Amino acid sequence: MIGIYGAMEFSVRRIMLGEIAGTEQVGSALALDSVTMKGTKVLGPVVGGLLYKLIGLEGAYIASAIIYRSAVLLVAGFRYRQTERIALKIQFAAELFDSFRYAGTNKSLLGMFIVTVRMNVFLFSLLFRWSPSSARKNWH
Repeated sequence: MIGIYGAMEFSVRRIMLGEIAGTEQVGSALALDSVTMKGTKVLGPVVGGLLYKLIGLEGAYIASAIIYRSAVLLVAGFRYRQTERIALKIQFAAELFDSFRYAGTNKSLLGMFIVTVRMNVFLFSLLFRWSPSSARKNWH
């Protein structure tokens, strides 16, 4: 479920960032988005662990519910109208093919693409294989 949600939310958020920031600021907006996402992945477990230690499991769940409710209320007040576009499957396929062709002509972009694919296919699957539940199942 998290993967399905992430695939939808990530792409929508990135499009919104590009449209809101504009061409001149899109790099800064995407960098800020990336730093925020990575930073919260580091801070989240720390804060969650502290909450668990200080107020117990029930308190941590209540705090989490309050934070989620606050986020929903914050987003509910946000008004955004997406730029209207006519998306054709033919255009999508052609643009995707053009992107791969361009990546093949740019060594830096091709290198980043190859590293990303390798990380997603090999490293992340290996990390999930060595998760605590997997380790418990395989080692005991």
